[in-house]
Amino acid sequence: MARGRAYLAAGADCFYPITLRDPATIGRLARALKAPININVRAGFPPSVAELEALGVARVTTATQIT
Repeated sequence: MARGRAYLAAGADCFYPITLRDPATIGRLARALKAPININVRAGFPPSVAELEALGVARVTTATQIT
C-alpha cells in the first residue's frame, strides 16, 4: 500500500504491481488505493479478465508473457 501511495503521490496515473497474483490482495489494494491498478496476466492467471475487473483492476497487460 505504501509503495502504491508513494507512486501516486509522485504523479503516477496508475499503480502496476508487476508480480502480484493473489486475487484477495489485488482486491484489497484496489479498494485501498482508489486508483487504477494494472495487473500482468499470464496463461492460467486469471481465470478471466472479468474477475480482475470485479476486483477493481482497470487494466491488464500481457507484455511479460513468455511464449
